[in-house]
Amino acid sequence: MIIGLVGPSCSGKSFLLNILQSILGFTVPRGITTRPMREEENGNIEHVTREEFHSMQNNGKLFMIAEVFGNLYAYPCFEIDNSDIAIEIVRENIPELKYYNGIAIKVIPSNFDDGMNRIAQMRKIRMKERIAELVTDCRNNDCSHFNFVFHNKYNDESRLEFIELIKSIR
Repeated sequence: MIIGLVGPSCSGKSFLLNILQSILGFTVPRGITTRPMREEENGNIEHVTREEFHSMQNNGKLFMIAEVFGNLYAYPCFEIDNSDIAIEIVRENIPELKYYNGIAIKVIPSNFDDGMNRIAQMRKIRMKERIAELVTDCRNNDCSHFNFVFHNKYNDESRLEFIELIKSIR
């Protein structure tokens, strides 16, 4: 099973990926990006130049390719087998995820203010774009591309609800 988490900045996608990996035993492949390294990163992503990225892309070594806030992201190609895999993707990757019979889960804050507070706490670059993304995702009621929508409350209750959701679709 492949699960793709989609959502705005600070919606809790990394938190949920950690649950999938540490509690439910999913494999979370190491991503590849052209963006600069962040202080809080724990080695789950490989940083490459745009030239290296394009070389890997041109040689068919990447999938789920996306551009977010001017940076390129992807995952190295791997054999899709019967193992459980979880990845973070953008909306544009959903058709590719569905090609592999993947499950798309939209992750949004349970309320708009929680999302705004998370973005403010993170002091991320491109704040205006991140806020616009949050506004768009919270207002967009078209969920037809998603198998599920998960409203993250950023607490133990959400953690348990997410675990139950995944167990119900396994």
